Amino acid sequence: MQFLLNVDVDQAVSEQRDAVIDEIKTELRKERVFGVTVRADQHTGILVTSNEKESEIAVRKFINANYPEWQAKGEGDALSISMRAQSYTEFETLTMQQNLKIMRQRIEELGITEALVQRQGGTGIRIELPGVQDPSLAKRVIGATASLAFHEVSTSSNPISTLKIKDDQGKLVTLVKKPVLTGEHIVNARVGFDQMHRPEVDIALDHAGGKKMSDFSATHIGKPMATVYREYGVNARGETERNEKVISVATIQSQLGSQFRITGSGDLEEAQQLALLLRAGSLTAPVTIVEERTIGASLGAENIQNGFAALALGLGLTLTFMALWYRRLGWVANVALILNMSCLLG
Repeated sequence: MQFLLNVDVDQAVSEQRDAVIDEIKTELRKERVFGVTVRADQHTGILVTSNEKESEIAVRKFINANYPEWQAKGEGDALSISMRAQSYTEFETLTMQQNLKIMRQRIEELGITEALVQRQGGTGIRIELPGVQDPSLAKRVIGATASLAFHEVSTSSNPISTLKIKDDQGKLVTLVKKPVLTGEHIVNARVGFDQMHRPEVDIALDHAGGKKMSDFSATHIGKPMATVYREYGVNARGETERNEKVISVATIQSQLGSQFRITGSGDLEEAQQLALLLRAGSLTAPVTIVEERTIGASLGAENIQNGFAALALGLGLTLTFMALWYRRLGWVANVALILNMSCLLG
């Protein structure tokens, strides 16, 4: 199997931009600055509009102090914020390196040896998988962009600090926008079964993730926490979009640590695939498969047949030329050549 993937770096930048927008809004509320509109601009920029000069100065100061890789431009009542060109190049390089590393880890989880994973062009990744027994599984795992995030369930309806995501039954669940924990802290994930023999995923966190979960759960005992499953897909217009759903909402019964379990991941096959993706890590930017090729055994047989045909043609032309051009000595050379080839084949 041979795949050519395209990494959507702009989508990753857009997610970082959305985080910057939330931080700007939080800072403005903290400083009690009102009458400012902060929204996403076309592509990956941010547009800030205000009638007050002080508001513009406050936004500029916040960006320069906390996000030096972003640059604020413009005068008057409109301020445009975008990522610097050098920072974008560095971000693209880092994103490609991380995606290459995660792809290699995913292939190792599939048990495929001697695979080739390399960068091609600016945002392309070429993957060659020899001896694949299940091409459909390899395609699902390589192209998957699944990740988990854990959010506190909110009773507020403030659209700035909350978000609404549907669960498996289509019911909207209101969550705190900032996650308690993301999938980057997951170091291991295994499939297990609960008391009703339903599949669940046992998760182990790193030290930093375990401390975050422990601190949060200690102060939120008796309150619900939701597990959100995220993945990227390509819509009918060919655009990359993020799909989210709440797979479980559980009440925190006691203080959690570095190990806990989640349910609601589907049947056994879906739980195994989710555990595999979590072990290998979630991609830092969504990928799409733009080219797929399968090289089967029929091509190898055809190559062997063509090889014997070329050998017969080349040997026949050589023997004929030697016999006609050199006459008797040519026949002697032909006999010697045939004997030599017989020894080699023997």
